[in-house]
Amino acid sequence: DTPRAAMRAGGVCFSKMTTIINSMLPAMFFVHQGFELGDTLPVNTGLGFTSDQIKNLPSHTLPLFSEATLPWDNSDELTGFIAKVLAIRHQYVNLLLNTKHQTFQVAKVSNERALCFVRVTEDKKTALGCLVNMDCESSIQIQAVIPYAGKTITDVLTGRTWEKDEEGFAFDLSPGEGLLLRLAASNE
Repeated sequence: DTPRAAMRAGGVCFSKMTTIINSMLPAMFFVHQGFELGDTLPVNTGLGFTSDQIKNLPSHTLPLFSEATLPWDNSDELTGFIAKVLAIRHQYVNLLLNTKHQTFQVAKVSNERALCFVRVTEDKKTALGCLVNMDCESSIQIQAVIPYAGKTITDVLTGRTWEKDEEGFAFDLSPGEGLLLRLAASNE
């Protein structure tokens, strides 16, 4: 009943960003049919639509009320990206499905457009961080002090690594870029 993720500001960039964030949360990872294809046609116009949008999206053209096709040939599809994120989620499933508040820690970042948090096992042996540029239009540079990070951290999505300096870690993030960071096993 709300606008599709790819229809929101940022488009498919927003979809990728929310995929990364949602993969780190202790809930069923849910993808509404069409999300993985970058579909922008809403199922219904029940919530969050302007009167102009509703006028341009008559109910007889929407999937809830009529036949509709998915955009199988959309060049912005996310199936490979989602599969990669889900494979990483599967590797860390016991950590990521733990609902205890002790498994969540917020990291300090120098830019309000960045979101960074860490999931850590209760025994502190495994930690995975999430760092996202929440701005889908602009690149950002940030410094981050990340709990459970050793001297080097690695983005498990891309294999890129960063070295810690005296102020933490320095990142240059492209619009909407998200990282899943493998962290050290001990608290600093």
